[in-house]
Amino acid sequence: MDEGIRARLGLPVAAPGKERKDLRVFGFGLALILMFFAYLSRRKGGAAAPYELCLAAACALLGGLWPMALGPVYKPWMRAVAVIGKVNTWLVMGILYYLIITPYAFLARLIGGDLLDERMRDRGSYWHLREDVPAPESYRNQF
Repeated sequence: MDEGIRARLGLPVAAPGKERKDLRVFGFGLALILMFFAYLSRRKGGAAAPYELCLAAACALLGGLWPMALGPVYKPWMRAVAVIGKVNTWLVMGILYYLIITPYAFLARLIGGDLLDERMRDRGSYWHLREDVPAPESYRNQF
């Protein structure tokens, strides 16, 4: 679909050259990751280090010279990363909730704390009356 039509329909319009830049960054990033794995393999005496270095060089060359060739690798990689990101988010948020927030709330209830001041002690509403009212001139230059 033409960019002008997409813009009039309110659909997102791809920035020119963004995909090419993303593929270039992906190629260099993948090359760095493969070089790291080659280093680890070399340290442990593995035979895969030269092959990983060749793959890293190929990814870096393709990323620099012809980034569109990395498209068939980039799309499945991004789908897998999106799934991993969702799982990771649920895992981290669950750990935070059950290991930090839940015990804190449980202890606050045991102690009897009213952290949000929700109890209607001797007042008719939740509104807090101010003792000192600021001068109207102080509202002019707030920052």
